[in-house]
Amino acid sequence: MNHPIKKLLFIVLLIAVSCSPKLQNTTPASTVNSLLWKISKDGVQPSYVYGTFHLLPQADFQLSEKVQQAFGESEQIVLELDMDQEGMQMEMLKYMSMTDGTTISSLLPEEDYQKLDSILTSTIGMGLAMMDTWKPFFISTFLLTSYIEGTPASFEMSFVQMAKEQEKEILGLETIAEQMAAVDKMDYRSQTQMISEMLNEEDKMRKSFREMLDLYKNEDVEGLYAYTKAYMENPEEIEAMITNRNESWISRIGEIASDKSTFFGVGAGHLGGEKGVISLLKEAGYEVEAVR
Repeated sequence: MNHPIKKLLFIVLLIAVSCSPKLQNTTPASTVNSLLWKISKDGVQPSYVYGTFHLLPQADFQLSEKVQQAFGESEQIVLELDMDQEGMQMEMLKYMSMTDGTTISSLLPEEDYQKLDSILTSTIGMGLAMMDTWKPFFISTFLLTSYIEGTPASFEMSFVQMAKEQEKEILGLETIAEQMAAVDKMDYRSQTQMISEMLNEEDKMRKSFREMLDLYKNEDVEGLYAYTKAYMENPEEIEAMITNRNESWISRIGEIASDKSTFFGVGAGHLGGEKGVISLLKEAGYEVEAVR
């Protein structure tokens, strides 16, 4: 596999819905502001859940002392996907193309197509022609790199590196197939609309991205959930991309942490809300404590 494709696949693996807010703002119900939560329950080893920001400017990246301590105390590391899985790039390729003959060039107006082609060529060194059959969702994630000022950073890749240095096992809460099945709940035209908005409302998108980053730095999990939810076009998408995944993770968290203390890292947009990971863990009988 050539280098540009491998680079793009890593970007796709790192960017979740919580990194692509729709241009809308809401005022969520107030709650404790924290990205790091300690969880405990009979039959489960004391563990931590941490909300990540999948891709952000290096200047805004900070791994706090409390997170480093929680990471160090944990015996194993679990992310949304097993980022250290052998052959994961090849596995991802299986799900990236539209299978009904639809192309990006047929979905996008010519002006938007040319604009997108220019941005991709300048930011990732690959023109749109090489991705003409790719699902719009994946291409929209690449546009996010144009909103990153300076060198991009990733909590996930930092955690992978730290796990290797500390000789800790890395696991995933879900498979690539499961994550891609959730993405496929969004039809191609809805996915293409995301691209058009990002191309033609750049100033608003940059402002929105910065607002969301500020929420993250303030550890406002409810505010981040509101942005994630606002991104979705309909209730079915919210259910597929957020609710169903959150619910499936709860039993897996218990299974994974039954023998070893675990540091779980998931997109921060999954933590808040009535069906967020924090609320669902409480419903499942966990003692959940914000780490300040």
